[in-house]
Amino acid sequence: MNGIEIIKSDLPVRETVTNILRAIENERWHLFAHIDHAAEAKKKGLPLRPTEVILFGNPEIGTC
Repeated sequence: MNGIEIIKSDLPVRETVTNILRAIENERWHLFAHIDHAAEAKKKGLPLRPTEVILFGNPEIGTC
C-alpha cells in the first residue's frame, strides 16, 4: 500500500502512538519523523487536541 493511511483507534492517543512506534521498531523500519503537533502548539499557548504524525518506511522496499 502506498500513500497515507488513517486508521481509527479505540485506545488513548498515547497508547496508540506507543504501539505504533513499537511496531516500527520491531519490524526494523526507519522512523523518518515523529511530530507531536499538540505539544508544539502548547509551547505557544495554543489549544490543540492530541495530534501526532508518524512518518516511517522501509527504504529496502523502494520508493514510489
